[in-house]
Amino acid sequence: MAATWRGNLYLLVSFPVGTATFVFFLTALVLGISLAVVWVGVPILALTVVAARGMARLERRRAAAVLAEPIPSSYAPPNRAGMVGRLLTALGDAATWKDLLWLLIVLPVLGLAGFTLAVCAWGTALGTLSLPA
Repeated sequence: MAATWRGNLYLLVSFPVGTATFVFFLTALVLGISLAVVWVGVPILALTVVAARGMARLERRRAAAVLAEPIPSSYAPPNRAGMVGRLLTALGDAATWKDLLWLLIVLPVLGLAGFTLAVCAWGTALGTLSLPA
């Protein structure tokens, strides 16, 4: 019974979380790419990668709360020295690209569809219970 409540809460919270991550990521990506011509966009893109990893970490925690078991991250350890080296290692890591892809699909797939299904299911159940009244 507790897993059902955790799953429903996850679906209901996925819409606002997915909207926030999608808007942030898309805005930062477009801003970084468009300003890369004047080199201002390069640090913006670097911060976008770092922020995407942080958002993916939060998403793993949310999923772990629903599944009741931890979800480990599978990032490659930084094998280059310095901040630029760490960034290049992150850009070459497949887990980083999976995180970026997840942040793009979390809103339309899980956020919007899951939220709609959860609200419709609860609305139908409550409507059916109150139908005799």
